[in-house]
Amino acid sequence: MQRLESLSTGAGLAVDDLLFYDIWLARLAILPMAVPAESEAPGVDALVDYLVEAGLGRELLLTARFTAVTFLIARARYADARQRLVLLLPDLVQQFGNEHLLTLQARIDLAGCVGFTTDPGESRVELIGLMKESDEIFGSTSYLSMRARMWVAACTALAGEPGHAIGLAWLSLTAEDLNPEIAHLLGQIVGACVAQLLESPSVPPNWREGGLGPTLQAAAAGEEEAFMRLPAELTDIVRAARAQKAPANG
Repeated sequence: MQRLESLSTGAGLAVDDLLFYDIWLARLAILPMAVPAESEAPGVDALVDYLVEAGLGRELLLTARFTAVTFLIARARYADARQRLVLLLPDLVQQFGNEHLLTLQARIDLAGCVGFTTDPGESRVELIGLMKESDEIFGSTSYLSMRARMWVAACTALAGEPGHAIGLAWLSLTAEDLNPEIAHLLGQIVGACVAQLLESPSVPPNWREGGLGPTLQAAAAGEEEAFMRLPAELTDIVRAARAQKAPANG
């Protein structure tokens, strides 16, 4: 942190120089590792305040403010992130337009935070619409579209459908060139949903000792005996996984 600060002040860079901004963004990025979680938000705000005082251009400043929000989301501070996104989103729309990469991610993240704080079912519907919008603009395998898929899976789990959520997350994990951050988050969703499913009455008690994962994988690979032993919540997931792996006809 101190080396980055020295670099930014000692390199003679103008405040509108992209390298100057990149250095400060790097400081922002390492902040969660440098300070305790409870003091992170004030620290992030202090860095953004510095950029304001330094005369940073409006576009870069909005990007810095949004980056600060993403750290709150990464810390699962969804209520705080939601509050900030509500205030930030009109500025992003005014500066960049409704379909800009940054604006669309803010819209997606806001819907996800709403799902985690109030109504996951309603948020899931909104997120599916935003996901389709991102697919049309940036492509279905873009970071933004995959982030929307991650939020959809998470809100599906929150809505009390862990089996469906596993299917959404699992199929998303098969995407080519998947961003490592999204892959990690999808993996967490799958793990949490499996744990939730293990408490379901339809899951055999002995699976609570680790039998569900191997059976799921065997069923997806085509083993009918394993498929027949799956709980009802997972059969559609396996059918979808098999269909995705099947070679195209003709």
